[in-house]
Amino acid sequence: FVVLRRGELYFRLPSQQIGFNCPLQVGHHPQANSVPKEALTCQLQLIPGDIIIAGSDGLWDNLTDEMLQSCLEEAKINEFDATT
Repeated sequence: FVVLRRGELYFRLPSQQIGFNCPLQVGHHPQANSVPKEALTCQLQLIPGDIIIAGSDGLWDNLTDEMLQSCLEEAKINEFDATT
């Protein structure tokens, strides 16, 4: 996930992979390659107006920081209000 603050990228959780092009799959199902306690965790102090975007590797493998910034600017143009 990422956190945007005041229109800028504030935080990005590092990619969690077990190898090249092989994302960490956390769960209790047969295809899982890790258990939940192996996943990264973090604590952040959020402030009003912060925007949190969560996604899978399918999103983050295809969305660059520049594209993310462009989406944010377009949302501002369309009067998107992150507080509602």
